[in-house]
Amino acid sequence: MSLEFNPQSYAPDGTAIFGNDAQLLVKFYKHAELSTYASKEQGLPVYNDVIMIEVFQPGEKESVKQLANDFHKMRFPKQWENFEKGLENEVAGTPLDHLFPSEPGQILTLKALNIFTIQQLAALSDTAIQALPMGGRQLVERAKQYLMTAQTGADMNRMAEMQKQIEQLQAALQAKNEDTETPQRRGPGRPPKPVGEPA
Repeated sequence: MSLEFNPQSYAPDGTAIFGNDAQLLVKFYKHAELSTYASKEQGLPVYNDVIMIEVFQPGEKESVKQLANDFHKMRFPKQWENFEKGLENEVAGTPLDHLFPSEPGQILTLKALNIFTIQQLAALSDTAIQALPMGGRQLVERAKQYLMTAQTGADMNRMAEMQKQIEQLQAALQAKNEDTETPQRRGPGRPPKPVGEPA
């Protein structure tokens, strides 16, 4: 995996889009790095704090670690903001225990491979699937099926809500039309004389 600054595309507001970055677990952290020059000058070990970035790709045991730079901060703005605020970063998505409610061993196995959400499992590459224990492809298909079912349910809920709003608007429109069609009653007094009739 590469952390090079090569956007796949750009959003309308100019934000760079890097494909599956939403499925990555990204951490910025401080690391004490030995300063060779200062250590020689002072005759004792001298360390400087440097900011590192560590990226965990779902399905891979090893993470990628690099010195953080401005491109990383631009690519992972939310994680950088959390680092500055001292907050822990987590991958957005549905926890694995929703898919494996009675299989804690399966969850721990997947977490050891840096897979923390159902979305990550469903989006695994072929290479990452091969790293899974026996039945890895079935696990991925199971995750995809779960997400598809959840999406169908969400779509149906949205359609039901839209239908409810349409019915409310139709009822309001009908009530307004009925008010408009009701003839207005005249006030007290004589009715107006027909046109052309002498006063």
